[in-house]
Amino acid sequence: MLLSICIPTYNRPARMARALERYEKVIAGNSLQGKVELCISDNTPTNETRTLVEKFSKASKLVIRYRQNKENLGYDSNTMLALGMARGKYAHLVSDEDLYSERRLLELLGILENEQSDCIILSGHLPTRLKISGTTARWNGMGEREILRRMLSLSGKGTIFLGLISCMIIKSDVFAAYSKKIGGAPGIFLGTGYAPVPAYLYALSQAKNAVVSSELFRDKEDVSNTAAPLTIALPHELFRLMHVKYFGAMKLAREAGIITADEHKLFLDRFFRFSIYNILEIRLFMCPEILRADKAETVKYASVLADDYSLSGAARALFSAYVWLVYLPLPYHWIYAAWAWYRISVKKHKDVIDIHRAYRGMLSTKGQKFDTFAERDPTWKK
Repeated sequence: MLLSICIPTYNRPARMARALERYEKVIAGNSLQGKVELCISDNTPTNETRTLVEKFSKASKLVIRYRQNKENLGYDSNTMLALGMARGKYAHLVSDEDLYSERRLLELLGILENEQSDCIILSGHLPTRLKISGTTARWNGMGEREILRRMLSLSGKGTIFLGLISCMIIKSDVFAAYSKKIGGAPGIFLGTGYAPVPAYLYALSQAKNAVVSSELFRDKEDVSNTAAPLTIALPHELFRLMHVKYFGAMKLAREAGIITADEHKLFLDRFFRFSIYNILEIRLFMCPEILRADKAETVKYASVLADDYSLSGAARALFSAYVWLVYLPLPYHWIYAAWAWYRISVKKHKDVIDIHRAYRGMLSTKGQKFDTFAERDPTWKK
């Protein structure tokens, strides 16, 4: 088996049904059953998804590995269990809503089959795209940990893995070595919400050869919010997700020896630049109703960030002044509103979520309309 497509899922049978139908078409339809398998780890406590998968498996030509966890173990454990199910040489962790296009599956299988690559970096699924010539680049014969340093050196809107869980295809035996190193995944990363990140960092640290692809592995229109409730969080939860959880996961990665002290320092430098931008970006999402409801909590986490970086004296005063200026009751949200209107009404993009409307809906229904991090992942509050 060449590639294991590893799919963690939780209580989304409609999306799982759509995924299975797609993979029947692109895998069995191209007689790739001997090269590609599906590994599904299911956190759903009811049997709806299980019944769906079992019924589909009986009539399908696909190689499907399925496990139903006895309880909702949370996002971190589920993603790691899905990767651990892989029997292919390579493993790709993907969401149940992110579906391979036929063209891209064939292209990536060709790379995996014909090139001695330690990993494929799917730059199109990173918030900061790598600058490469054309759509595909080869990094061959790199020095020790050089590929990891290249990735940690990314700067701009995002940092390395503040993106989709599907940003890398890694070797299954490298994941097994990583799991052994930390005493069983997710290990110390349980509850961070970023369990795949240190696994990817470890894979990068071991890589001497990599392929970088700037294209998505899926078609843009494949991501739909119609098959399940929209997962959304209030601004302070987003801030906590990135600036507490992600920051903490990277600190743990250094303590576990996955990245070195120098590599962590490189991350800290890039992440602080991202943080300054992200404070403003999150503010743009906050229409007046949300600003009144969530300002205090969001600003609190900005203070936590300043503590993490040990800001003091003039640096602390300058940072505090910036946060104060950004969170004045000024119509910053008009910038986001104009951007969303342009993309939805003028460019006719189908994958744009109007955050302002979603937040207003959250307030009016007291969150019942939406999944929350705590409901999806019982380890979230740890």
